[in-house]
Amino acid sequence: MADDTPTPTPATAAPTPEAMTTSLVERLHFFFSNANLRQDKWMRTEMKENGCITLDQLLKFQTIKSISTDKELLVKAAGE
Repeated sequence: MADDTPTPTPATAAPTPEAMTTSLVERLHFFFSNANLRQDKWMRTEMKENGCITLDQLLKFQTIKSISTDKELLVKAAGE
């Protein structure tokens, strides 16, 4: 009789700060791309009224939060 117990998989290593920065850079490029801004009324309105999107606002974006909630890492990504 065969053992049907699943083989445990090794734990996934946490992403490195460099990998998270790269992911954040990619997301920021997308969010502020012409293609996205043409469709994202909230971002256009926020930028028109306030001149920017704050770091605190960006950290509320689900795709940003799923990568990191570290404000310093987001600042680093925004500078790249």
